[in-house]
Amino acid sequence: MFVIGFAGLVWNGLFNFYVTYLVEVKWFSEPRARTFLTILFAAGVPAFAVTGYVADRVRFVPLLLSILVGFGASLVALTVAESALAILVVTAVTGYVAHSFFPAVDTYLLASFPDENRASAYALYSGTMMPIQATGSVVLGTLVDLGVGYDDLLQASAVGIAGIALVLAVLNAVGRVPTGANG
Repeated sequence: MFVIGFAGLVWNGLFNFYVTYLVEVKWFSEPRARTFLTILFAAGVPAFAVTGYVADRVRFVPLLLSILVGFGASLVALTVAESALAILVVTAVTGYVAHSFFPAVDTYLLASFPDENRASAYALYSGTMMPIQATGSVVLGTLVDLGVGYDDLLQASAVGIAGIALVLAVLNAVGRVPTGANG
């Protein structure tokens, strides 16, 4: 699923360079930046519990679209946030939304795959997406080494995520996206 592949790639790059981003772009001290990284990660705990609960009760595609839009918006918000408080709030929201992908996508896929192929289809999905997502740090780091600014990369990623959300919305509107059990 290209949606989670690209979003996961962006998330992986952001997460692995978050301390560097906060130090180099937002002028945080390293200890403060590491604390914010902890917040970014810790926001996943409620995200898994709450979004997992919600995913069992609402239509999957609108949930996925809202997560995509929220993630893209949080990336843009991060680039414009300046105060420590604003960055703290955006950090928590970004962590929550990014971690929401995982229970939402997993629930959607497991509800959409036919019973007789569910395990192998999910294994194929996981095995395909992990290498794509894992390259996020390499992609982001390489582009930064080539002179592209972090904020430019985050904003471009947000545009890419918005484009993916638009394509998903259109495909869903014309009935080309499986709806799973909650359809």
